[in-house]
Amino acid sequence: MHKRILAVGVCLLAAAGLSTRSASALGPVDVELGAMYWDADTEIVEVSESASSPAIFGNVWMKNALGFGVSHYQATPEGSLDGADSDFTAVDAKWRFLNATRNNFVAVGLGAEQVGFVDDSTISPRLVVEGRVSVKMVYFFGKGAYLPTLGEMTVEGVPLDGKTGMELEAGVGFHPIPLLSINLSYMSKQMDFESAVVGDVSVDNAGPMLGLVFTF
Repeated sequence: MHKRILAVGVCLLAAAGLSTRSASALGPVDVELGAMYWDADTEIVEVSESASSPAIFGNVWMKNALGFGVSHYQATPEGSLDGADSDFTAVDAKWRFLNATRNNFVAVGLGAEQVGFVDDSTISPRLVVEGRVSVKMVYFFGKGAYLPTLGEMTVEGVPLDGKTGMELEAGVGFHPIPLLSINLSYMSKQMDFESAVVGDVSVDNAGPMLGLVFTF
């Protein structure tokens, strides 16, 4: 299912990207593509293990106001948490309500996220806010997403009632050359569940992330 969500996001990005051919009618169109490595740790019930994995994301901004984003992150812990994988695929529509320049803005949005845990997944709505402030070749950015309900999942035969989810990211980017930036950030993704069998369960995936972002 997460492949379907990702495919929808890619189609939205592609459609918006193709609009660059008619930029004179639509105004400026900016495309961002990021390839990252998330050095995450997964913590479940006070047990923590390394869960590093690659990640990708993309954004299209039209007229520096309306934007569409798609992202895919995963955490694959080792050791005692081997098999307790988490998977996050999101598609968002965003609007820059404060928009000074291309790299100085605050945006809010709505989206949907496919959240996977071990052997099941669910789709949740999400509320998004993000911002960016630039100083010459350096910019600082932050992003937050709130998932008001995670729905129900059955993990290895155990029913889990999803409560809420949260995504937080803050970092800095540097433009060494035009059209390319190096991003360093810290990202946290949290899922909260409750179950009549095992009680409350919180799954936290967090750690630094480094990668390249291409802009055109």
